[in-house]
Amino acid sequence: MSWLEIHVFGARPMGEGIIIKLPDNSYAVVDCCRRGPAGSINPMVEFLERRGVKELEFACLTHPHEDHYVGLLDVLQFARPKSFVKPGVMDPVGLRRIIKAQLAAIDSAPRQDLNRRRSVNTLGQLFKWLNYEKINYATVSLDTKIYPSNLSQPQNVTVTAISPCGNETRRYENELAKCFDENGTLKESVPNIDHNAISIAFLIEAPNFSLILGGDVCNANWAEAMDNRFRLPSRLVKVSHHGSKTSYTEELWKKLTAHDRKTIAVLTGYKTKLPEPAILRSIGDFGVSIYCTNSEFLPIDMRPSQKPNFFEQDPKLKVLKGIATMSDRVQYGRCSFCFNELGEIVDIECTSSACKASQIE
Repeated sequence: MSWLEIHVFGARPMGEGIIIKLPDNSYAVVDCCRRGPAGSINPMVEFLERRGVKELEFACLTHPHEDHYVGLLDVLQFARPKSFVKPGVMDPVGLRRIIKAQLAAIDSAPRQDLNRRRSVNTLGQLFKWLNYEKINYATVSLDTKIYPSNLSQPQNVTVTAISPCGNETRRYENELAKCFDENGTLKESVPNIDHNAISIAFLIEAPNFSLILGGDVCNANWAEAMDNRFRLPSRLVKVSHHGSKTSYTEELWKKLTAHDRKTIAVLTGYKTKLPEPAILRSIGDFGVSIYCTNSEFLPIDMRPSQKPNFFEQDPKLKVLKGIATMSDRVQYGRCSFCFNELGEIVDIECTSSACKASQIE
C-alpha cells in the first residue's frame, strides 16, 4: 500500500505540474500542466476528479514561467487550496511588474505571439481569483517549512522550501527594477529577466528517505541549498529546468546519490530545446534511473525500442513501464511513483507517452 505518492505531469511542447499525495491522505499541487485545445480537460483536474479530491493542503507556483502557471487556475477552481505558496517577490507590486515586463518582451519580439500574450494574462487572472476567494498566501525562501502547516501535527513527513536563496532573489529584483524608470513607467527597451532565479524547490523528508522537487532552480540556488540539507537517501528527484546545463552540477548529484544508487530522476521537456542529452547522460552516470513524461523529448538512442502503447508488467514490483508513443496527437504524459514508509518503491505507473529512458553505456 502506498504511503507517499508523487505524480509528475508533462505536456508537449511544454508544461509541467506535480500532484503530491501526503501520508495523511491530503493532496498538494505544484505548478500545472497546461490545458490543451479549447474544450479539453486539464489532465491534472481529471486526475484529482478520479481520486475524489476537492480540497488541497496547499498549491504552489514555483516561478512565473508560462509552462508552469498556464492551467493552474483550472486546478484551483476545481480543488480549493488551503494556502497558495509563491516566491516572496511576487507581491502585488512585483506581480504587476512581472506581467508588464513579460508582455513587453513579447511585444518587442520580431513576430507577435497572441497565444503567449493570452498565457501571460492568465497569470493576472490567477492572482485575481486567489484574492477574490481570499486564499491565504505563503511566501517562501530558503528553509521555509510548508507542511505540516500546524506544528502540533505529527511530523512524520515535512515539506520544506530549499530555494530561492536571498542572493538570487535580490539579483532578480534588481533585474526587474531595470525595466522601469524612477516613475514606475516601463522602459522602451526591456532586458531579459531570468525568472528561474526565484524558482521554488521542495525537500520532502520522511524518517528514512527524502524526495526532491526541483522546479526550475538554477545552479546558484542549488549551491546554497546543498549546504547540509541532503542528509537522507534521495529516492526521487524531479530534475530542475527540464534537464538543462544551467541547473545541473556534478556536486549536487554526488550528494543526492551519496547514500545509495537507487535514486530515480524524473523530468519534463521544453519544446525542442530540453532536456540536453549530455545532461541526461551525466545524470545516468550516477546510476540513476531516468523517467520522462514524454518520450519524444528524449534523444533517440535513449528512447525504448518497443512498439508504441505496449505495456510490460514487472513481476517483482507492480510496475507499469510505459513505452514511447510517437504520435503527434499525444499531448500529455504522466509518471507516478508510490512509496512505502521505508522509502521503497511499491508502484510506478507511466502513461503511454511516458517512459523509462534506456541507459547508454
